[in-house]
Amino acid sequence: MSLNELERDLSQLEADAEKLRHDSGQMVGDLERQARAVEEDTIAAEFIATEEALEGFGSLLDSLQQLSDIRKQQFEFFIEDGRATLSGLRNAGSNDDYIHLVFEHFLRRADHLGNGIKDCVDVMTNEANNLTDSMFSLWKPFFSFLKKDWSGS
Repeated sequence: MSLNELERDLSQLEADAEKLRHDSGQMVGDLERQARAVEEDTIAAEFIATEEALEGFGSLLDSLQQLSDIRKQQFEFFIEDGRATLSGLRNAGSNDDYIHLVFEHFLRRADHLGNGIKDCVDVMTNEANNLTDSMFSLWKPFFSFLKKDWSGS
């Protein structure tokens, strides 16, 4: 081995070391950018999750208020139906009037209770839809992140 060959090999080794340093610097930069992207996506997902949770809680409170209003309305209907029946009892003069009064009372109560049950079912259905939409919205960014990650983008 001559001195020229040794100098050439040394120059090549220095060039290779410089290239390796440069490439490792790029890898570190790429890793830092990817870490920042993951951190930003995580913060965004946490923000969306918090927002969805607050909206869900607000929706739940709204539904509870609506159910409370329905219960109050049903109690008022119960009192009104009782008053109407008692008023009719005072004015009834024959057995036919009493039978007619009982059927009227039954029809009023059935109508009011049926409407109350329908209203409760509507409130619960709307809340279930809100909860389902909220859960879908909550997980959508996560799945899009996974899809992006799996596709290599």
